[in-house]
Amino acid sequence: MKKIIFNWKENPNTLKEAKKIILDIVSSAKKYNHSVITAVPFVYLSLLSEFIKEKGITKLIELSAQNLCYQDGGAYTGEVSSKMLKDIGIKYSIIGHSERRYIFSETNEQISLKIEKSTLSKIVPILCVGELQKTSLENAFDFIKKQISENLSGYQSNDSLIVAYEPVWAIGGDKTVDVELAVEMIKRIKSFLVKKYDRKIEVLYGGSVNSKNIDEFIKFPEINGFLVGSASLIKKEIDYIIKKVK
Repeated sequence: MKKIIFNWKENPNTLKEAKKIILDIVSSAKKYNHSVITAVPFVYLSLLSEFIKEKGITKLIELSAQNLCYQDGGAYTGEVSSKMLKDIGIKYSIIGHSERRYIFSETNEQISLKIEKSTLSKIVPILCVGELQKTSLENAFDFIKKQISENLSGYQSNDSLIVAYEPVWAIGGDKTVDVELAVEMIKRIKSFLVKKYDRKIEVLYGGSVNSKNIDEFIKFPEINGFLVGSASLIKKEIDYIIKKVK
């Protein structure tokens, strides 16, 4: 079964809206007998975790953090540690999203440390990788191999891991991604991971996934699921995506 990970980013602006979107997701997940991982802002994680438990819908939706700190605690104002997330029952965290890398200047070294902290706390890291600019397949893959090697420098092959391939140039825009090239990139990433860690690791596709393009990607078994951004906030989009993935 293909995974669905919704990433709300810095949305929505109220807890009331957040609860409504959770119920929209759960309604579709129940209808199509599928479960969904949803990455919500830090401020909602604990509150929505309790809300999900109260509603008895834990089998239909799991929460993920959108980031975590590479330190366990201390003088790091504004940061949240993997141990804090684990303490409130969070099982996943996105790490290395392009917006963290290129807006907030996170380095490959910092991302590597975050992966280590995440796995030590038994939180499954969702590592995002992808080339910055539209370029040849060879150049893009060389860039991604370097990302993966440096981001997973301390990774142990028996630890849980999800990788999401997101061509950065295609996120949040109207640029067209060649589906067959994206699938070929995912094949290469999976092959590289098998050679490096001697195990199969799920690789998802991201990059402005929505109801207009998911049909093009869904038919390829090489794609183990989808990391969905802005479409994960819209009821009609949520329903369509879950229906197609199921």
